[in-house]
Amino acid sequence: MRVSKKDKFVFISTPKCGTNTMFDLVEEHYDATRVTGNYHHTAVPAKYGHFLKFVICRNPYTRMVSLWMSTTQQAEDRYALRRNCSGNPDNFTAFVTWVTSTGWPHYLLTTQCSHLQGVRVDTILRLEHLADDFKVLPFFKGEFPDQKLNAGYYDYNKIMTVQAKSMIRSWAKCDFERFGYES
Repeated sequence: MRVSKKDKFVFISTPKCGTNTMFDLVEEHYDATRVTGNYHHTAVPAKYGHFLKFVICRNPYTRMVSLWMSTTQQAEDRYALRRNCSGNPDNFTAFVTWVTSTGWPHYLLTTQCSHLQGVRVDTILRLEHLADDFKVLPFFKGEFPDQKLNAGYYDYNKIMTVQAKSMIRSWAKCDFERFGYES
């Protein structure tokens, strides 16, 4: 979570939805600072309750691919997901099967709706259209700085199977509905 006292906003991050990109942007261009709590903290301190609160959402298919690639397809076993995956972590469909059926309590393994449950937000930006969506924010300064976005760096259709797509569609049903993505 990042807060700008000057521009009176709170950015509440959602795992695998452009967090580092937005943290860099709001810190560098809008004087935002980190508030207490973990990396993806969602409880807005009462003193900032009247500030504009915004989040970024992401297409659930590309979000799952990003989760798979960033946690199991790197040299480092980030978050121990590779080690804990009950299926073959190098197989995308096996990974999706594990994520959508696991009871392993890890914040990365939640849907966007679950992560934001009970959080009142004023504006939802879409990662795939971040430059355009950011312009609706009242503190926008007229130009969206060039940002490194991973929103489309990998064509998810290259690894998406019918089975994986069906599991993601069921698991993230609320995300598809709430954020307007086609399933």
